[in-house]
Amino acid sequence: MNRTATLHFEIEYHVSSPDYSLVWEGEISSPEGYNERRALSMQLQGKCWHLSLELPEQLHGEGSYVLSYNYLLEKEGVPIRYEAPAPHTLIINPPLGEDVRIKDRWIDPSPLHRLNQYPIAPLLHPKSDEVRPITLDALTVTITAVHLPHLLTGQLFVCGASEPLGAWDLSRSVPLSRSGDDYYFVSREEVDTEYKFVFRLEDGTYLWERGDNRWLHSSEGSTIHFVHPPDFDVALDQLSHQLSGTVLPLFSLRTDRSFGVGDFDDALLLLEWLKETRQTVYQLLPIYDTSFTGTLADTYPYNSITTYGLHPLYLSVRDLPYYSTSVERDRWEREALRLNALPTVAYTEVLDLKWEVIRDIFARWYDAGGHETQEYRSFLEEEGEDLMAYSLFCVLRDRHPHREVVDYPPYAMVRREWEEVRSVEGKDATSEVELHNFVQYHLYRQLAILSRRAKEYSILLKGDLPIGVGRNSVDVWVSPHLFDIGMNAGAPPDAFSANGQIWGFPTYNWERMRADEYRWWRRRLSTMERYFSAIRIDHILGFFRIWSVPRGETDPCLGRFVPALGYSVHELADRGISPEGLDKAGDPDRVLLKDEDSLYHPRVMLSRLPLLKTLDDGLAQRLMALHDEYFYHRNESLWRQTAIERIRGLMSASRMLLCAEDLGMLPHSVSEVLSSCEILSLEILRMPKSPVASIVRSEDIPTLSVLSTSTHDMPTLRGWWQERSERERTELETYYNTSGESPLTPAGLISALFDSAALFVILPLQDWCVLSGYGSDVDPKSERINIPEDPRHIWDYRMSGSIEALRADEVLKERIKALTHDKSNDPDR
Repeated sequence: MNRTATLHFEIEYHVSSPDYSLVWEGEISSPEGYNERRALSMQLQGKCWHLSLELPEQLHGEGSYVLSYNYLLEKEGVPIRYEAPAPHTLIINPPLGEDVRIKDRWIDPSPLHRLNQYPIAPLLHPKSDEVRPITLDALTVTITAVHLPHLLTGQLFVCGASEPLGAWDLSRSVPLSRSGDDYYFVSREEVDTEYKFVFRLEDGTYLWERGDNRWLHSSEGSTIHFVHPPDFDVALDQLSHQLSGTVLPLFSLRTDRSFGVGDFDDALLLLEWLKETRQTVYQLLPIYDTSFTGTLADTYPYNSITTYGLHPLYLSVRDLPYYSTSVERDRWEREALRLNALPTVAYTEVLDLKWEVIRDIFARWYDAGGHETQEYRSFLEEEGEDLMAYSLFCVLRDRHPHREVVDYPPYAMVRREWEEVRSVEGKDATSEVELHNFVQYHLYRQLAILSRRAKEYSILLKGDLPIGVGRNSVDVWVSPHLFDIGMNAGAPPDAFSANGQIWGFPTYNWERMRADEYRWWRRRLSTMERYFSAIRIDHILGFFRIWSVPRGETDPCLGRFVPALGYSVHELADRGISPEGLDKAGDPDRVLLKDEDSLYHPRVMLSRLPLLKTLDDGLAQRLMALHDEYFYHRNESLWRQTAIERIRGLMSASRMLLCAEDLGMLPHSVSEVLSSCEILSLEILRMPKSPVASIVRSEDIPTLSVLSTSTHDMPTLRGWWQERSERERTELETYYNTSGESPLTPAGLISALFDSAALFVILPLQDWCVLSGYGSDVDPKSERINIPEDPRHIWDYRMSGSIEALRADEVLKERIKALTHDKSNDPDR
């Protein structure tokens, strides 16, 4: 009969009040499918917290299982502090002894953790140590482990007085195994000996840790003992070099043979240029289908009709079967040549041409039995519900081009009819559904090729996760309970738009998402992870709170943050304010906004409202005090806790590198939350996050960040530079003239970015080009991708020259290589 093993956890963690408690959260899983999650409160005894965990009896047979866990600090049942996101992980091989002691440690978040994790570690150090999880079995007496992130340029050893530890002979030192950011060695017999950690540099030099000798004592039963990190007389945790990259929308690419718009085939050529310039990131804008109105309004890539279906605009039609033998090929090529010569994307014309090609080829492919091939059928099976929902949606959209999604028949009804008789609304839909399946089949094949090529070149393909989806979308149709279609998401006035923005897509029903354990979000991330190594989380502030504007309202300033703590009538009275006359529904000048719970929220940018000047001075001052308290103090704790819960709720769905777009009107807790989740922030030179600064200073840039000169929502570097005053240029010179050459130029500014602590420097292609003057004959205004304050803006920017011409610019290549090479550990990459 197997004995029941018990794990005894012990961790030292000081708290200042009995209101605090430490919680152990973990998951036990086996390859056979066993999975159990637990959240257990620990007991404080002296300085240490204790927990005894009895392992399930069904796991005491053959085979191993995984125990992953984290600690968190709660105050009166509310989580207020988490460990670093990566869990403690043990592999357990039963049977074990009755008792196993784990003398543990709290792991604070650190930017250094990211350097040891996929997908960054292979870029920084391709020959890093093999990772072997800590494994506990019946033969284990003592495992000694130390948490030491980013030890990438040497080897860690242990050397001690006993024979098993080398008898103080460096040549017989025992190398430590690595498990994530932990390094450990295993004792198979009882020992009582002195020891020290030793670090061997790449040149073979050994460094002893400073301080007194350590003692290794075997305890009764098996023990895992996490000790404090060693102190070496050398900086082991410094970032060796920045990783650089380029951001450019897929539609903006241009090659000599493009079909009037950039597509997946064109992106393959851009990867060649990135490889030649030693860059490590290609960042795209969203690539999901936005086709609904059939007008230029569909060019807005953040108003997608799906979180799954790729945009047919990006299909490389020349790669489709039967294209080369089509009798229409010459005509298609002539039209493509004309469209490709245009300075911008002729969106509707290009899309019409591609659909003409697609329909022609689809008919021949279908007649030839292409839909019956095993590869195609496997794709349909693997994509399952996501593909089915998208294709059925497209059938309804194409049949009823002016019908809103709220007027579609329910998804469950349409799906059932399709499954039973292959029709939609009583009409056969076989060829329509297969057409959209066919397009997605080839789109995903082409994206997979791009993804594989990027990995071959050690380039991170970085996708974009929009904060919202279109009101007329597959997701709203399939899961209407997850959305509040009566509201529009947007943004209050900020540096992007002085009057605020209304984006047009519905806000989320976060309570329903939470009840479903954020399954919708987790599914989005897991789908993207198949092709992307990193993602930009668009408007991550939406996970803290979203600016919510009633549908039909045209003034963004009449929105409010959700969630947010409104004021009751009694609270307002305590502040000397009566809502009477200040909250008139429909009044564009109202000062207070009343919510569905009859609570009041002050209007944003209240000081700009002319009505304020007509009020009694005392009342006006009290309203402004209310405004400042509400937007900058009252809701901070709520927004912090909301963001941590939502973000951590979906993080475990993916191993992708998560990068935030954290610009705009920021809660104070944003930096803390991103750091605690080890998510990279976005630092834009011209958008300081300090309210008293005019530019971002180099010393304010964190390691865990993406640094850039501009975004797609801003003028390019050239355009911005032309608008700078003499005073502003002098200030920039003070902080960023690292070369000593005067005056500072845009090229010098780019060079200075590589002296910052930022992990990534990722620039728009337009900004990279200032290094050589490539494209300098183009008006900077025409290089701008988006103008946020213009809701009717057409997203049609294309690079002025071709990628072939870009690759021929040797000056630009060499200047980019010089920047990325200066700190590179791998000059031959």
